[in-house]
Amino acid sequence: MTLKTLVVSLLLLCSMGFAASIEITRYENESSSAELVAVRWNDAPAIAVRFTGTDDLHYYADPATAPAPGLELKAVAQAAGVVFAPTLYPAPKLFYDAGQGKDINVYVGDFYLVLPMTQLPQSGTSQVSVRLTGIACTSKLCLPPFDKTLTATVDFAAAATWPALNFTPAPRPQPTPTTAASTAATATTAEIAVMLLLAALAGLSFNIMPCVLPVLPLIATRMVNIAKEHSARRIALGLVFCAGIVAFFVAVGVFSSALRLTTGTVFNLSDPYRYPAFDIGMTLFLVVFALFMFDVLPLTLPSSVSGKTADASTFGGSFGMGFLAAVLSIPCSGAILAAVLVWVQAQHWLLGFWAFLLMGVGMALPYAALVLMPSLLSRIPKPGVWMDLFKKAMGFAMLLLATKPLSALPKDRLLSVLFYAIILAFAVWMWGTWVSFSTPTGKKWLIRSLAVIVAALCGLWLLPQKTDLIDWRDYDRTAVQQAVAEGRPVLIKFTADWCTNCKVLESRVFRDAEVAAMLNAKKIVAVRADTTLADMPASMDLQKVYGIPCTVPMTLLLLPGQPEPVRLAGIYDKRDILYAIRSISGQCSE
Repeated sequence: MTLKTLVVSLLLLCSMGFAASIEITRYENESSSAELVAVRWNDAPAIAVRFTGTDDLHYYADPATAPAPGLELKAVAQAAGVVFAPTLYPAPKLFYDAGQGKDINVYVGDFYLVLPMTQLPQSGTSQVSVRLTGIACTSKLCLPPFDKTLTATVDFAAAATWPALNFTPAPRPQPTPTTAASTAATATTAEIAVMLLLAALAGLSFNIMPCVLPVLPLIATRMVNIAKEHSARRIALGLVFCAGIVAFFVAVGVFSSALRLTTGTVFNLSDPYRYPAFDIGMTLFLVVFALFMFDVLPLTLPSSVSGKTADASTFGGSFGMGFLAAVLSIPCSGAILAAVLVWVQAQHWLLGFWAFLLMGVGMALPYAALVLMPSLLSRIPKPGVWMDLFKKAMGFAMLLLATKPLSALPKDRLLSVLFYAIILAFAVWMWGTWVSFSTPTGKKWLIRSLAVIVAALCGLWLLPQKTDLIDWRDYDRTAVQQAVAEGRPVLIKFTADWCTNCKVLESRVFRDAEVAAMLNAKKIVAVRADTTLADMPASMDLQKVYGIPCTVPMTLLLLPGQPEPVRLAGIYDKRDILYAIRSISGQCSE
């Protein structure tokens, strides 16, 4: 930090009460925070909102290109005895929006908003609050709209000493009548009708989503069984099946409305996929469901749901099958659903509820038509060999779908989940095929208990997120050489994604608190050198620069003044690296 920056920061702290930075939004490694600062702009007192963020998370500067009207970044300030002029915004930056296929104006990274004051309070201090609203997006997706309020106690008596802010405002596009004054009128007529129709179409499209295909054989069996019932019961069972579908979406709509009313946050059906625990759980669920399809594990749904008994056509079974079909449709929701949910974010909460309800109605429509028109039911193919082949083919589709939720996970954790998925599949295979109906009860309990223990212990080992105790830097030959030239020791850990011994070494040595503390105490620069591919810089330098065959794991400790590095090859004990580190004399300066 420069002396000038330090002085400005101290002046800001003196002019305002404690106003901690508040995180506005976050997605994976992308985040943006904001705080209030008292400044002088254009030789007059003003309150500025200072944003600090990463380069991909952006706010919308133009109402015309925002995902929905009113979702552009806005700031409104209020304070007792203060009159604020209209908010001033900075010059936007161009950001390529893949969804719109063009460059759009956004606010991104570090920037200021300025709220000039035309009247100050009579007393010396007053609390200022600034409400920030809008939506933030990354190049991958848009996050839920935010509504945050920043507050700070400002000493207006010291306004003359507030630091000057070098800020050049830029003209901001104003909302058009379509996106502002007449929004309410439009939202009550054509727009509502179109978007609610799209919600129903989104629900209708769920029936052809790959996620629903694996349960189609079960649904077909249920429809055939329903067709055998007399007219009144057939209609009742069919409508109950449809009610199961609608019930799921009603539950989501009620949850979304409650969330909107209590927190102001809009629930998106894709929101759970932002949480690694949900992604991992969904992947493992799909893997196990695929094993059901392969008959590795008998499908032990209640007989009333699976349709395997003579009295399968029960109301509870019909409702449960409809609910299951709705649940499985969500992982494969498409573009129409995304468009509806973006629109819902800017509307009244009740419209959001109706949108979810109509999704359920849309998905249930084909089944309602089947039970209300018996001639259509008679055209459903009868169960047979084709159904078993189709079911197993859908098992492979489920395995493909199981990879989708993992796309957002870091590479190391993704590999751990894939390893565990294989172990889980083995445990499920033990449970389902190592015993039979005639297996003695004691032996059956022993085998299945062993399967559970294998799955549980391996899950505890592989699934929890591993926290790095060491601040690793990516390999860069020039940076390594510069650090050594400056008198700093460097530890280089050569590793690879396909190297099992590297994972063992990581767990046994580099996740050890004592090793991490020693590296920090000796001020050693820790470098992770990835040799997964042959053309990676670390792969080439391992042999060309350090004269070592491309064998990993390999750890090098480069010490200033020593021509040859300390080598630790293969899997070694933490005592080996601690001994090498302790040999470094003195405390190396930074």
